[in-house]
Parts: sequence; C-alpha cells; structure tokens
Amino acid sequence: MNLLGSYNYALVALSVFIAMFASYAALDLAGRVTAAGGWARAVWLLGGAGAMGMGIWSMHYIGMLAFILPIPVAYHWPTVLLSLFAAILASAVALGVVSRQKMGLDPCARRKCPDGCGYCKHALHRDGRHAFIRSLPI
Repeated sequence: MNLLGSYNYALVALSVFIAMFASYAALDLAGRVTAAGGWARAVWLLGGAGAMGMGIWSMHYIGMLAFILPIPVAYHWPTVLLSLFAAILASAVALGVVSRQKMGLDPCARRKCPDGCGYCKHALHRDGRHAFIRSLPI
C-alpha cells in the first residue's frame, strides 16, 4: 500500500522562516553569552539554548505538519516533549562551546561538541519519528 502525500506550502514557508529567525536569535545570544560572566553567562546560555532549541524543534515539527497524508495523523506528546528536551540540550552544548572567551583547538573539545550535538540531534529526529509512527494504524 502506497501513501501519497502532499505539502502545505504555507507551513513549509513558516518552517523556513522559523529556522531563519531562530538562527539569528541564536547567533545574537551567543554573542551575549560570550560577553557575560558569572551567573549572567549561565542565564544567557540557558535562554539562548531554550530559544535555539525551541526554534530547531518548532521548525522540524511544523515541517512534519506540512506533510499531508490521506490518513489521520497524531503525535504522542510525551515523545514530542522528549525531542524538545533533546533539541534544547544540543543547543546548550553548542552554545557553550562556541561562546567561550578563547576558542582553542584542543582535541577533546573538537571531539566532544560534534559528538554531543550529533547524539542530541539524532535523539530529536528519532523521537520525532517515534511520536509519528505510534499514531499510524496497523
């Protein structure tokens, strides 16, 4: 059985707009994290990770909602929220690394950031697929 789907182009455009806005906000907040110190740095880092993670997550889920199938589709909300946490965690790792006062090329940091972000990005995509698949009729 083949399921032919179509796209709601307005939602696709909204997804792209959200991705651009979240990228701009994340770059701006990365500069603020770098300039701040102490507890203010932690607050900016958490705020930046939340904004960037929610932007990434929103862009993905709006893109998924843009795909229209001829069957009813719903999402398992606990799994959807788990993928939001993964996106925020990946964003916190990335912002923490790029907002350091001094960017060195130490081998440990070069391996940890891509690995950590990769694992969290994989969790976002895996959880998104699991939330979607659970609602399909068998």
